[in-house]
Amino acid sequence: MKKLSIIAILVIGAVMTFQSCDALTKASEITVNMPVSIPINANYTTLPNTQTNTVDVSTNSTFNDNKANLKGVDLASVSMILTNYSGTPVAANAVFSHISYTLKFDPSYGDNTTYTIGEFTNLSAASFMSEEKSFDVVNADLNSVLDKLADRPKFSVYSTYTLSSGNGTITSMQGTVTLRFKLKASVL
Repeated sequence: MKKLSIIAILVIGAVMTFQSCDALTKASEITVNMPVSIPINANYTTLPNTQTNTVDVSTNSTFNDNKANLKGVDLASVSMILTNYSGTPVAANAVFSHISYTLKFDPSYGDNTTYTIGEFTNLSAASFMSEEKSFDVVNADLNSVLDKLADRPKFSVYSTYTLSSGNGTITSMQGTVTLRFKLKASVL
């Protein structure tokens, strides 16, 4: 009976040790929010239209503060708001069937893959002027490759605007697209 009690104590002790290690690992990691804002500035262009913005997070202080301890990166969501829109059709009637976003790393990294971020569907330009709209990013392939962001801080974001009615023109469109990254970093 004593042998059984000793074995039970050893098993319980081992389980508690492994659980404590797991808890310690979780406690030694933090998640840091890193929003990256991209300006929208389109003037005198036709629709459909694609805009390209280059982003270099190595100039971001949140990124630099956590780069040495970076364990992973996820792009959690994308949001957009317009501060100005004029064109044909007018903002209330300019319904975007798709505003899609893709990401491509700087060619110097040797990765020419275009990664899908996500899209807004069937929203008018006026709806982006009344409030910020957002969607969650659920692309596991994208989030997996973003884990290499410490070594690949420069990338381009392609924003493609497609009208439900087909063609149109933008006289002026300003606003902001915000990419909300979550950095997972070790605190030890």
